[in-house]
Amino acid sequence: MSKSINPATQLYSQLPVTGAANAFSDYYPVPVSLGMAGNQFSDYYWMCIDAMLQDEEITADLELRHSTSFMTPYRVEATSEDLSFANAVLARLDLDNLIERCLYHADYGFNPVEIDWVKDNGMVLPVASERRHPRSFRWGKNAQLLYSSTGGTGFDYQTVPVGKVIPIVRNGSREKPYGESVLESAWATWQSKWSHVEQLERLSSKYSVPTSIALIDSGNATPDGLNDVAAQMAAIDSGGSVALSGVREVVQLTAAGKASELMGVIKDFDNKLAKLITGQTLVNGTQKYGSRALGEIQERAVLRIMTNDARTVYDALNKTLLRWIFQFNNRPGSVRMVFDKKAFQQSMISMQGNGGSITLSNTGDASLKRAKGLCL
Repeated sequence: MSKSINPATQLYSQLPVTGAANAFSDYYPVPVSLGMAGNQFSDYYWMCIDAMLQDEEITADLELRHSTSFMTPYRVEATSEDLSFANAVLARLDLDNLIERCLYHADYGFNPVEIDWVKDNGMVLPVASERRHPRSFRWGKNAQLLYSSTGGTGFDYQTVPVGKVIPIVRNGSREKPYGESVLESAWATWQSKWSHVEQLERLSSKYSVPTSIALIDSGNATPDGLNDVAAQMAAIDSGGSVALSGVREVVQLTAAGKASELMGVIKDFDNKLAKLITGQTLVNGTQKYGSRALGEIQERAVLRIMTNDARTVYDALNKTLLRWIFQFNNRPGSVRMVFDKKAFQQSMISMQGNGGSITLSNTGDASLKRAKGLCL
């Protein structure tokens, strides 16, 4: 059973780091090996995603998706009084960083972001945000968020105080309360890619042989003669020149096989991964040929993905942070971030006049100024 926590005492303190509890002293655990999960238990879903994030192609595609989604135009709906109050409360919070951290819901499907609060001059203020790994969190039967200080390895789950963590869920449902990661659909392609990478590595090991061999007449094939030729051949491998005696012929070995074919297949799989994650293949450089028309089509595909990711973040912030700042300060009012469809359509229309490029910015009667809170 989960323990009840007093929100008044837990709201201003940070959640403990998973695995930090120690019987001897309170210190942070050392980093684990690359590619390994933070805790050794049957956490296959998160472990598979962590393994895929070690792939530079997937990491680059996700970073492109995050950075593009970050530029989605939006506006703020609120009265002037509520907007002024929200601007004062959020003044110490870096909203740029918060939105960027919220956009990682595409990676895992379930993205918890912890908020640090302080009490200053009778006001409860959010001051910092930090992205936490989803493996430490669970949903309770009553839709409450639970947290484990051991990373889910035990039964120490405690209820997270309201206002402490913003859960961003991508395509969440009753069947999938932890959402859907974009990497789910890329799993089979990624597995196939790495089976070819393994073949390429085995092929390179096969080619790790001497660069040349010496053919010796049978009359000179004595142990002393062979050792003398081997010593002289070492100079050839080192790039030097030498006059060989007792050698009939020197044959230079060359690596020939399926290396180029394997590289081509790997590039094709990288193209598929890029299309699955970003909706295009031009920006990441894996597309060899392209045209302006193809670029515009692929850019529109990126924008559709971008708006869906951004809307998920706006919806999560509306239900959590932008509601908490009024609730915790005992003040009526509301503020909502919404996708600016008008500004987005204007950007799409101006695409033809800008040589196919789209420039997105935050516009509207009331917009969220980057890293400076809400303003009129």
